[in-house]
Amino acid sequence: MRLVEVLAAVGAITALVAGGYLAEEFGTGPALAMVSGLALLVTASLTARRIRRKVRYRVDRPNSTAWLAGKIAAVFVGGAVVVYVAWALEVPSLPRSLVVFALIGSLLAVVNQHAARWTLLQIDATGVKLGRTHLPWPAVARLDLAGAAPGLVEAGVRLAPGHVAGDDAVRGTVLTDLPATTAIPAAAADADRIRQAVAEFGDRPVEVVVRTP
Repeated sequence: MRLVEVLAAVGAITALVAGGYLAEEFGTGPALAMVSGLALLVTASLTARRIRRKVRYRVDRPNSTAWLAGKIAAVFVGGAVVVYVAWALEVPSLPRSLVVFALIGSLLAVVNQHAARWTLLQIDATGVKLGRTHLPWPAVARLDLAGAAPGLVEAGVRLAPGHVAGDDAVRGTVLTDLPATTAIPAAAADADRIRQAVAEFGDRPVEVVVRTP
């Protein structure tokens, strides 16, 4: 997964650098480089998405993908506006590499911030993540599911002895006896799929209990 993510980053950098050359003057070489970079970016991104499904189970807030696409588009538009304003004011040009790295850094910051705030539940080899609370597998004694408001299911973790949840843990409205919970859409709260993910990614058997409030 890390390899294809690096390939996607290489494709993005290649496309951005080639696009900068094309903005100044059209050339066959930069055009081919830009097309190749975009092709590598798309192929590696799709491959990474398929691999992620095999190494983690994740539930995001509704419309998460659309919001992320909008944020990425805003970064590109903002970058284009800054470059245009600098050109209009005849600001001395910066090295193209600095502009590219600034844009890539902004994109990475947006993607990481989005993932941190929009992930509701994630189960992988490192443990269970409920909202912004990450619990490693040694701290997880049991995973509970219970119906909450219409269309929502609360997921909570019962901690193993000797472990405590972090300060950012959120206590739910139904599973009030558990130290860390999160509410996820009922359509994504498939108990069998969650049991499968826990069995596949966990380092030991962990019980998943469906509770009736």
